[in-house]
Amino acid sequence: MAKHAIVIRELVSQNPIDYRFAVSTAAIDNGRVVNLNGLKDHDLYNIAATPTDEKNLWIVTGVELMYEEVPRKYLWDYENAANQPFRCERVQKGLTLGISEDGLTAAAAETDLVVGASVVFTSGTDKLTVKATGENGDIVIGKVIEVHTHAGVKIASIEFSEPETVSAGVGG
Repeated sequence: MAKHAIVIRELVSQNPIDYRFAVSTAAIDNGRVVNLNGLKDHDLYNIAATPTDEKNLWIVTGVELMYEEVPRKYLWDYENAANQPFRCERVQKGLTLGISEDGLTAAAAETDLVVGASVVFTSGTDKLTVKATGENGDIVIGKVIEVHTHAGVKIASIEFSEPETVSAGVGG
């Protein structure tokens, strides 16, 4: 059974400039990165199908609200429904979020999903990538500051930073 990503809001701004509501035509997991693509209605934004601009990155942090059902539902069963508003926050220096392993891309979790790993944005994909070290051309937008398991789910705490493109010979 595939699990949906879980996001823990650890250190956020809570101001109206960096905290918005958006809508997607398809269901979307928390932890996905998006670009806001203009107002849909009043204070509700559309999202771009796939993000391409690291300077306009937002991360989906919808409220994981579910009513008790049988069979029982868990946080990893939650996804933001299509055409329904969800919360998202600007990816910027100082934002700290915990994102479950299911919401990240890692070539090898044992070596890449570790404290100190680079968090990389790749244009055209809506999942962040964690790598032990950023490689030439990578757009590094943060680093992993803690990895822990909570209720059987591996969570990486990520401290976001200003986007920086890795140059040849320089680690992330």
